[in-house]
Amino acid sequence: MVDHQKIKKYYDKGYFEIRDHISPPLVSALEIFMKERNLKKVLDVGCGTGQAIKFLNDHGFSGQGCDISKIAVDKANKLNKKNVAKIASADNLPYQSNNFDLVIALSVIEHLSAKITKKFLQEAYRVLKKNGYIFIVTPNFSTPIRYLQGSHWFGYSDPTHLNFYTPHSLASLLKKEQFKKIKLYFRVDSNVSFDWELPINLNKLPKFIRSSIVFLLFSTPFSLIRNSFWIAAQKKTIDN
Repeated sequence: MVDHQKIKKYYDKGYFEIRDHISPPLVSALEIFMKERNLKKVLDVGCGTGQAIKFLNDHGFSGQGCDISKIAVDKANKLNKKNVAKIASADNLPYQSNNFDLVIALSVIEHLSAKITKKFLQEAYRVLKKNGYIFIVTPNFSTPIRYLQGSHWFGYSDPTHLNFYTPHSLASLLKKEQFKKIKLYFRVDSNVSFDWELPINLNKLPKFIRSSIVFLLFSTPFSLIRNSFWIAAQKKTIDN
């Protein structure tokens, strides 16, 4: 059995200090995804230090968040200079039903038990508006990088990681919890700064080559070789 109290002790100030950043390609993909679908109101579950919320609010969206850690929530509210985050667990969201256009969970579900992940998806479904979307980022258990790195794979480096998913297994789980239109490939602005696991500096490559690599690694099935995968799905309702 998992000792949750033992794991919880890792969520201290130091834990969030080394994770006080947001991936530029990820927020670029989120911005494009939301604009294409006219999504405005966002809930960031497991918001950490609030970097994603700040990006969203700075770019014309309405972002709120929650996290189980008081340290994280305090940092998120300080960063955003207003109370945008609450202390709450993923399986018990303190928000009204049919309230958000989008629920995001960035590097969150790997920290949850299978039971709590299932409840989180049900809670996400509840708080989403009709035709709303969920967007999840999580380590990719089927990446060939894991097989190459073995026990040194990044997903194993965090002792608070409890469960891992493949794109197929998470897509299946989303469908079981009444989500549809599974999406695994996303448009990304090739001009954003890149900070990822590949041993190359894309920023120094010619624009055409850079754009081609970006397209392949985010907008095609080649994206599934990366260490983490992104997945989105739409809330399924009775009439759709």
